[in-house]
Amino acid sequence: MEELEKLQKIGAKEIAAHTHMAVVKVQKILEKDFGALKDKATTMGLIKILQREYKVNLQEWVKEYEQFFSESPQEATEEQKVAVDFKVMHEETPSNNSKKNTGLLVLLTIVLLGGIGAYVYFYLDLDLQTFETSKATNQNTQTIQENTTIQDNNTSLTPLATTLDSSASTPLNTADSNATNLESDSSNPQEQTPTKAEIRPMSNVWVGIIYLDNKQRVSMMLNTPLEIDTSREQTILTGHGMLELDFNGEKSSHRSAERMRFYVNKEGQVQIINQAEYSRYNGGLGW
Repeated sequence: MEELEKLQKIGAKEIAAHTHMAVVKVQKILEKDFGALKDKATTMGLIKILQREYKVNLQEWVKEYEQFFSESPQEATEEQKVAVDFKVMHEETPSNNSKKNTGLLVLLTIVLLGGIGAYVYFYLDLDLQTFETSKATNQNTQTIQENTTIQDNNTSLTPLATTLDSSASTPLNTADSNATNLESDSSNPQEQTPTKAEIRPMSNVWVGIIYLDNKQRVSMMLNTPLEIDTSREQTILTGHGMLELDFNGEKSSHRSAERMRFYVNKEGQVQIINQAEYSRYNGGLGW
């Protein structure tokens, strides 16, 4: 099987680093250890990723995989066993009339858990911490915008003070006027309009963010707009380029199957960068 040999030469570790798949899963696929790949939904999802990323045809592998399980009955997976144990511990003993309904509920629970497992493996083992971090990021951005709005409202009093000074009976000399302006500028907060940027995916996309102030890494799956926290210097990596970037109302659409990389500098400006620039900003830290 030349296609599989091509992947074996690349190696499980390198493939896992490139595709964000679990190393153990990749190794089992390369070794054709079908007995360790009992979750068919997850396994077929991983095969599709390999075929897409490395332009290989693994249909022969799939045929052998399906033949293996057609000849040997498949045991219940650990997820299925946990689901059954959970039902036993938390449900009352059913009556004879409700046995059929209980069996249906157990079957639906097993199917649901299997689907969740496939989703997690297929989309890079996304965990709950990712969503919590994303939520905190959005809350911080909202707080910054609210504070900026308050500052802008306060600065609106400055023109009134200037009008009163100009209507006074004794004119201000040039030196006093300059001094007054300097004091006014130093006492007022910055009146610059805060930058606002959003990434709007056209389909589900994986996003990895590295905040450069503390090297914190955050990853998430998106199918809704992501508002970027422009108050922090960061790099952003996306799983594909089918997206729209909205920066201060200026929108740019992209239609690329390749990954995209962005850099947000300390002034909140968003730039599209290449692989070399991405590695330089991160100091070699990546996904």
